[in-house]
Amino acid sequence: MIETDPAERTALPTRDARALRRLERRELHRSRSLSASVALWATALALAAPGALVLADRAGLAIPGVQLPGADAVASLAGAAGPVGIAIGGAAAAIGLVLLVLALAPGRRQRHALKRDGIAVIVDDRVLANAISRTAARAARATPDRARTVVGRGSAAITLRPATGFRLDAAAAREAGTTLVEHLRPRGAMRVVAKEERA
Repeated sequence: MIETDPAERTALPTRDARALRRLERRELHRSRSLSASVALWATALALAAPGALVLADRAGLAIPGVQLPGADAVASLAGAAGPVGIAIGGAAAAIGLVLLVLALAPGRRQRHALKRDGIAVIVDDRVLANAISRTAARAARATPDRARTVVGRGSAAITLRPATGFRLDAAAAREAGTTLVEHLRPRGAMRVVAKEERA
């Protein structure tokens, strides 16, 4: 393996830097292929168009040259549905909209990219949380099983569980966790908080 000089790695060509950022993005987000996105949008439009036309017809808005086949039958069914039927239809529409947004939005994986020159380093959030927990527990003078960390997109929350009759130093745990995070250098700000769990 050939080691490059650190000074050379900091002066990466722009093309290589872009390639690294693209690799990081692929590892941090779930892929959304073009064909899947097109299929989802086409399905969404096919399902939304009849409903929009029925609503426009019920509101008295006529769209010139556009007539939905069977719109009168659908409108009469909607009118006879009653409050329960309308509530069920509204709930189904809301759930469908949420699922559609989740399908189209870029899903973020539980990972963080670390700032390194010339290489892409991706760390799973569970590994990062475990490292922070061990460091925080050591600083608070507790065993590793007495600290638990939840890593979010921009924060790390440490929870200390003291043994009966003992207190743990949450401030020292937070300071140690912050020092570790600063040393690891994740991309984007990460705020570390620590608290002692009350019985």
